[in-house]
Amino acid sequence: MKSTQPKIIIDGYNMVCALGILPGLGGRRALPVGKLEEARHALLKLLANDLAEVYRRQTTVVFDALEPPKMLPDSFHYEGIQVVFSRGYDTADEYIIELILAQKREADWTVVSSDHRIQNAARRRRMTFFDSDEWFYDRMPEPVKTLSKPVPKPKEKPEKTSREDLAYWLNVFGEEPDGEGD
Repeated sequence: MKSTQPKIIIDGYNMVCALGILPGLGGRRALPVGKLEEARHALLKLLANDLAEVYRRQTTVVFDALEPPKMLPDSFHYEGIQVVFSRGYDTADEYIIELILAQKREADWTVVSSDHRIQNAARRRRMTFFDSDEWFYDRMPEPVKTLSKPVPKPKEKPEKTSREDLAYWLNVFGEEPDGEGD
């Protein structure tokens, strides 16, 4: 059965930068491997929490393969989201552009990247595209998640205040209960 949801392809490190998950990632300066791994995990966790399952299963996030985790394959799934490292390509941008151009015109895709080369490739295929921050903050599909726990009812106010409670509060506010202290 074919899904009616559009495929979403996300330029991973572009989104990481746009959301400020790892400031200063732009360019090719060396960053500690652990920082890149933390940034990838933070983005994937954020997307998994904010996208309903139906959208997660249609989403692919592509990361540059400059420092991919050695223990992970080129592609895997995280909470239903396909994660791809662009091994064999200089950048994730090249991988994404090749993927876009291999699709038929007017493919039912949403491309998420602020990179103009990627956006131009999407435009040539008549695909919908958004800057990373715009998509995340304004265009991301509405979650279809339901609450896992019912919202508890507020506790009802007691019908009658006990004599002890009344005496305590009147004492706190400097008054005495009726009939006492006169």
